[in-house]
Amino acid sequence: MSVFINGAGVEAAIVSGGNVPLGLAYTDSPSTPLPYRNVTGQALTPGQVVIFDTAGAETVNFGSGNARWPMVVVIGGAYLGTVWCAADGQKADVIISGSVTLGDQLVMASNGFQASADNTETDPSRILGVALASAASGTIPMRVGPYPTLRPQTPGTVRPLAFPVTNRTGGSLIAGDCCRLSSANDSSVIANSGAAQTGACVVVYGGADTATVWVAQCGVASVLCTTVAVARRDILQLSATAKQAETTATPTAGATIGFALTAKGAGSAGLVTAVIGPSL
Repeated sequence: MSVFINGAGVEAAIVSGGNVPLGLAYTDSPSTPLPYRNVTGQALTPGQVVIFDTAGAETVNFGSGNARWPMVVVIGGAYLGTVWCAADGQKADVIISGSVTLGDQLVMASNGFQASADNTETDPSRILGVALASAASGTIPMRVGPYPTLRPQTPGTVRPLAFPVTNRTGGSLIAGDCCRLSSANDSSVIANSGAAQTGACVVVYGGADTATVWVAQCGVASVLCTTVAVARRDILQLSATAKQAETTATPTAGATIGFALTAKGAGSAGLVTAVIGPSL
């Protein structure tokens, strides 16, 4: 395999020994593509979207419809052979399904092997990256991850800026779950057990107990709320129900999560979109 860099040093064509193009990489990428075993059941080509297969070591598989852990292939390969996928922070070409606009957030498309625009997804593990061009179909350049990032969405909103902590709640956490910072362990979160407790956090990328999870520092994220109705612009704080937030008219410093951007009715717990901004 040979790599030829253009005169500007901007991008590199990756070709086989027979000078057959295999894909496109970019020299401003902070890391190199990573190798995986292809267990999708078919050969893969550059630009196709696959998912990291948690059932096997260093393997990729078929996925669809906002599947977790999407990756884009930059060097294809045969079924059960080795393929190379772009690493976080790299540019890559990706095949799209449906119209995409520059700056759109990309996820795995419902028909699989392609990416589609979804500016409402808040689970970082389902976000492939951000579009670097607009097109109605075909292939476009994109920037891959990293998943928890500050990323433009529609005008006036941003994806959450998140930071990693250890989950010490005693159970798993998923995007939207609420918790609080631990006073007993460094960089950790614990379960909330009372209303208006301080150190309020909302999860944007979950994980099992004792695993690393990511919580929002600012931006826009989904927040799981109690059975009480939530109105737009309501202030959200931790509730007495584990993992859930509630509204308050008298916020406590350090206990607030943010302001609701969307509403929900009473009767059952549910997610609302909120601008994250805890009062410290």
